[in-house]
Amino acid sequence: MENVAFFRQLVSEAREFFEGTIADVTADEFTWEPGGRAVPIAAHYAHVVVAQDRGLHRLLLGTSPLAAGEIGAKAGIQEMPPFGQPWDEWAHRSKANLPGMRAYAAVVYAASDQYFGDLADADLRRPVDLSQAGYGTQTAQFVLVNGWIANVHMHCGEISCIKGLRGRQGYPA
Repeated sequence: MENVAFFRQLVSEAREFFEGTIADVTADEFTWEPGGRAVPIAAHYAHVVVAQDRGLHRLLLGTSPLAAGEIGAKAGIQEMPPFGQPWDEWAHRSKANLPGMRAYAAVVYAASDQYFGDLADADLRRPVDLSQAGYGTQTAQFVLVNGWIANVHMHCGEISCIKGLRGRQGYPA
């Protein structure tokens, strides 16, 4: 399997697992404050989707993220998460709605799929400036592995835990 096809598959599988984890979340569960340092599911969902939007558009394509335009006004979130860390303060004050976020996510996912259609293996080695997030100069592959795959799975764990605190099944069955 070619590298691009492999990453496309991994990103797709991470997305399916992420969306499967959130598929049965209610509006109340989406915004519920679990207490302590844990943040609402809405913050995890927004962080993952906005990170992919910014990663694709700002870092990989050198354009404005979709959230910066007309789509952002309909994204279902009052304030976009900060780029990099820490974002826990934002996560407790930000408000989001599930239908708006899902619609925004669908547009981001479609744009990501289109990106893979135009990508060549050599593009994975292209340098990307991540110094604003504290990672220096990395590669496009680093963005995909850490932002679109690992980050998604980590937040799936957080969301599953929060669902478990509510007596619900975490990961999709």
